[in-house]
Amino acid sequence: MWNKPIAQRRNMITAPSGHGWLRGLAWSAAGLAAPATAPAGHGSWARIHVLCDNPFAISAGRALYAEPKYPGWFEVGLPSLNGSAGETWTVHGKAAGTSPDGTLEKSETPLFSLTAALDDIAASPANNTPVTGYGTCPDGRVLAGPMNVYQPYRWYDLSAPEHADRVHLTVHAPDHDLGRDIRSLATDTPAAGAWTYQSPPVAAHNRPYYLPTRRPADR
Repeated sequence: MWNKPIAQRRNMITAPSGHGWLRGLAWSAAGLAAPATAPAGHGSWARIHVLCDNPFAISAGRALYAEPKYPGWFEVGLPSLNGSAGETWTVHGKAAGTSPDGTLEKSETPLFSLTAALDDIAASPANNTPVTGYGTCPDGRVLAGPMNVYQPYRWYDLSAPEHADRVHLTVHAPDHDLGRDIRSLATDTPAAGAWTYQSPPVAAHNRPYYLPTRRPADR
């Protein structure tokens, strides 16, 4: 038996300041967000771009949470309970569209690549939830959607100079709206830290069924 998360969430969080910028990596959607005002210890992000590889999730995110979601897809190499040891996270975001029947149409056009080599760094448990994501509804109202994570994140402090090369962000499409905003917000400042989160295995007891009393050949 093996486990696989139903949904994978990968977030890129930028905080352009004198302390560098923060990239939060977590366990489809990839988001670019900028910090907003929030209570101490809690996360609060104004979402700018949310790429998603599920058309149903795109529709739901727009309608329920006012997320700026649009089609995209990902090739990833992430630590897994069933995979090899290591703490290197790699995400390649690519362009996509939707067909007339609503299915995802993948393109090989790369948008960005993100690699965080967190091996051999001591992680600290951290909790910055609830994380509130803000979006703007079509009528102009601002919608706030809090999300709770019911176990600690792992926080990696990358502020020391020797960690400056552990995280690499590459923009492959600088003329795309996502590429322009990444370059504007993230610039070339080294990452100050990384959050990681992996959901624990979850089990489901499915509905029972009766076994046949006789073999088909005996009937």
